[in-house]
Amino acid sequence: MPACRQALSLGELDEALDGRRLLVAGDSAGGNLAAALCLALRDSGAPSPAAQILLYPLLSAAPSPSRIDCADAPLLGLGDVQACLDAYLPLAALHRQPLALPLEAADFTGLPPAFVAVAEFDPLRDDGERYGAALRAAGGEAGFYPGSGLVHGCLRGHGIDEVEALHEALRRAVQGFLAEDSGER
Repeated sequence: MPACRQALSLGELDEALDGRRLLVAGDSAGGNLAAALCLALRDSGAPSPAAQILLYPLLSAAPSPSRIDCADAPLLGLGDVQACLDAYLPLAALHRQPLALPLEAADFTGLPPAFVAVAEFDPLRDDGERYGAALRAAGGEAGFYPGSGLVHGCLRGHGIDEVEALHEALRRAVQGFLAEDSGER
């Protein structure tokens, strides 16, 4: 959002750009950044995007059942998650910072609606489930896609029925959020 505002101020984007029709999205670490951006915008009082789309996001350093159950999952195992956390947040004290790991937030009110997709065989599965539950518990909206049979990073797997179903769910979620903001819904 700050980059969009800067581009607008420099005349690089059409001034008629409707901020209510902007979404933030990310998968894995990008899902972390998208959720953290929504927290930062809310906390600063800046306008929020219309929605957040998170695909198998990394949102916590806390142990969880999926981290144990999927420790040896293909494409992303527990060792990979720990290596990413160590590189991203080398000091353990940083693991309690909500802008670094959004599930550390004490308050989930006032955040944009979300669509959270996880993968069944992913050590990060519980992060996405917990984030959606936290948004709903705070009175927010959070659609959820369970990703049955899928692994972390599956979005690249075109031609696989389960992945195509995820693509369709994402398309419907984005269309729904944009239609909701434009009054088309």
